[in-house]
Amino acid sequence: SPPPPPVFLPGIGLIAADEAVEKLAPPLNSAEQVYLVSLMELTANLLGVSVAELESPTASSIQGMLQMATNPSEQVQEIGDALNTMSGNRANLEVVQAIVLDVVNTLASKQEERTGVPAEQLFGPGLFIARQAVSGLSNRLGSQLPASSSSSSSSSRTP
Repeated sequence: SPPPPPVFLPGIGLIAADEAVEKLAPPLNSAEQVYLVSLMELTANLLGVSVAELESPTASSIQGMLQMATNPSEQVQEIGDALNTMSGNRANLEVVQAIVLDVVNTLASKQEERTGVPAEQLFGPGLFIARQAVSGLSNRLGSQLPASSSSSSSSSRTP
């Protein structure tokens, strides 16, 4: 069979599909493999499926995972409640914002290292928009939240 067509990679041009995959998703080192396995096990556990089903899903397992999204288990609900509690005040929201921005920047830097192309050129306006969206998160949501849970409870006790 003929080889796959070349892929356009911004800042590099047309390259072989295999080369594009190697640049954007090179083989994992041992630490990354351990992290991936842990993440897969956590995800499978939360979804109530096996790791094998995540790696090679069938139509019925996909349907089950989609049902899980509409009817989450008690475990998933507890995680959602914990995340809601964490973001329940402005200080925590700023911590969440910093973490998300760090993840976006780390992923962009990693792809920049792998391809040798500046992240802004590789991702175009999408990277700028993602950074702006994350940066504006606390401004949009923070005005609706108390500064901290302790200050809101102390103000309710003031006569």
